Amino acid sequence: MEPMNLSSGNSSSTEPKLNPSNRGKTYLGGIKEPTVEESFRKRLLWLMQAYQYTARDVAGRIGVAPEVVEAWTEGRRDPTLKGLVALAKLFNTDVESLVN
Repeated sequence: MEPMNLSSGNSSSTEPKLNPSNRGKTYLGGIKEPTVEESFRKRLLWLMQAYQYTARDVAGRIGVAPEVVEAWTEGRRDPTLKGLVALAKLFNTDVESLVN
């Protein structure tokens, strides 16, 4: 899947997006979108899998160390607001969908 170009603001309609109406449904090649009850950590892992991004890929695209992304995915650390905004832009979603 093509990475989103953050400078242009354009996004493809085929990019996976968190959507509250899709929670719990299976799509994107059998990947099940996390439900509301599941954590930010699981939603981030789901998006990374859907986009086929590693922690290093995400870190490079949003300007943090790979260890920071790993800490988020392991639930050892929560992202800052700046980190959440960057993740939302990267994954073509909104902050609320990431944290709720």
